[in-house]
Amino acid sequence: MVFPDVIDYAVASKTIYPQIASFSVDERETGYDHAALMMSVSLEVEHLSREHIAVNRAKTDVLLPATTDLDKLLLATIEAGKDDKKKILEVYGSVRIETKIVRVAVHGSVAGSGHATVGGAGIFWGDCSPRNASIRVVHAKLTNARVELEAIALALFAAPRGLSLKIFTRSEYAVRSVKFYAIKNAALGWACPNGDILKNILECINRRWAPLALTHIKTSVTHGHLKAAEQLALAGTKIPHKPAAQVLHPHLPAGLPVLDCEKVTTNLKDTVEQHVAAIDIPRGDPTDPHRGRSRLRAIKNGNRERVMSARTPGAFWKEIKRLADPRPLPISVSADTLKAVFENRLNPPTQLPLSFEGSQHKINQVLAGLLPDRTTDSSSSSFFSSDWNEDDIGAIKAHLQKRSMSSAPGANNLNYKDILQMPNSDLAHLCNECIRLQDCPSIWFRSVIVGILKKGKLSTEPDNYRIIALESCVLKLLTLLIHKRITEWAETCGHIPESQNGFREGRRTNDNPFVLRCAWETAKDNNESLYTAAVDASNAFPSTDHPTLWLKLFRMGMGGPLFDWIRMLYRQMEYSVRHGGWDSAVFRALIGLLTGDPASPVLWNLYMSNLLMPDDPDDVFLSGSRVALMAQADDILIISRTAAGLQ
Repeated sequence: MVFPDVIDYAVASKTIYPQIASFSVDERETGYDHAALMMSVSLEVEHLSREHIAVNRAKTDVLLPATTDLDKLLLATIEAGKDDKKKILEVYGSVRIETKIVRVAVHGSVAGSGHATVGGAGIFWGDCSPRNASIRVVHAKLTNARVELEAIALALFAAPRGLSLKIFTRSEYAVRSVKFYAIKNAALGWACPNGDILKNILECINRRWAPLALTHIKTSVTHGHLKAAEQLALAGTKIPHKPAAQVLHPHLPAGLPVLDCEKVTTNLKDTVEQHVAAIDIPRGDPTDPHRGRSRLRAIKNGNRERVMSARTPGAFWKEIKRLADPRPLPISVSADTLKAVFENRLNPPTQLPLSFEGSQHKINQVLAGLLPDRTTDSSSSSFFSSDWNEDDIGAIKAHLQKRSMSSAPGANNLNYKDILQMPNSDLAHLCNECIRLQDCPSIWFRSVIVGILKKGKLSTEPDNYRIIALESCVLKLLTLLIHKRITEWAETCGHIPESQNGFREGRRTNDNPFVLRCAWETAKDNNESLYTAAVDASNAFPSTDHPTLWLKLFRMGMGGPLFDWIRMLYRQMEYSVRHGGWDSAVFRALIGLLTGDPASPVLWNLYMSNLLMPDDPDDVFLSGSRVALMAQADDILIISRTAAGLQ
């Protein structure tokens, strides 16, 4: 191979040095101040056929199967996510009647600056109206924004549902929260500031039959009704608190048709997020002695503009990763080669290692095989048989948006952004039907495995790749719901020992180092030694034995539809390896936890829950608590005050 270039020097790595056949400097051509360097390198390159050359896999629509009822239900749920009218109707409700507009001005005021304990809401319907009200608002952390929302809620609560209503307010935040952000916040289970009162407001709007107009007024100086509402709000901060009067609303008359008009309107404009304009990259003049510099400068300017214009921390770090992360390596192994290695790694060996108790392993297999496909939920709070509702889905969506939006899609090419668009009611119905039928949409039974090269390892060796499995993101939403249920049950019943610090809410990775530091300082103060042994359970997650896992969970008291469904998923899950833009043949895994599945961490903690150290006189005690073992998932540390105690 010959590499000519017009540069001042040539660089070769130590790895390639033995393959250099020749190196020479050509004569400098007339008119140039550089000479061409010629280096010949002899390399042995593994031939990869055309099918192993990487191709661009941009996100495209995948034709999903529509064979089973759950296949069709998944398709309907996806389509519902594209139906903006349906989402608007679910949040705001329909309009059944339009009348002459009733006007009301509202204002909220707190007793002091910043957070306060009392506030007042003023509702002004008109001069001498008996419905004008001053109401004291009490809350642990009151802000002006919250009291303004309380005032709107009180006005909606008192307003006749069958009359068109216009609310005047000085709070731009309140108007935007109700008009522009309500659909998104409702989908996230109202996991937003003042979510509880916003939820109440939208429920009031949904129950109305007539439209609502929210009018933002910048100042009340020239608006008499708002000025009067301010006075009522101020008076509300000085009166005793009393519950709002009960308002009886008539039922919706039968036979009223749905009107084709907007339920909620406002005089404010929706703010559209601005995107960075594409930077024009000049091609450059090939005859220019400084050619390429203007192009490089334009590229740098464009990169800087994208970083500086990032609107959120997440967007900022996404740009930084795009610029700083190493570029993908060329494809050195085929998908089929990796498949052979991964299939062997995810299935039990033909001969059990000598460290295994073969007889106990066989007993576990037999006993687990006797478990019925349908078991009974005997938990006190029906952890494994209760349906999920829209609030459960909203909480999961809020969790995903906060932590996991960049998760790669599975075989169906749906990502978490797509899921956020799907109505909570449809997703809850889909998840509940999967559990009821003990089945899945067929596309969920296929996971895509990608091989990630271990740091510093040769890319040509298939054993040097880690396994990352890409499940369907909608499946992961369901298993995240199951993870929450199992975790709540396990923590409530005390099934996870205190020694396990990994994958637990409220725990931190520096908890165990802190405990170790305390143990070391205690030993130092007592003029004693501290003996430690670090144990790394090699290939732990992929080696988890399924029969032993199910038997342990059943003996702990797990049973019912969720337990049965998880076992069904493990039995039917199939894998294919994707590498270089191509997929391998399908295979199954008979051992190991589902890689990348949200429920796997809690299953691991329960699987390892009986790894406990017997009491020993040389154990370490901190504040009266015995500390002999600390675990961070599969990383284990054993400590003792003596070598014999450690053994």
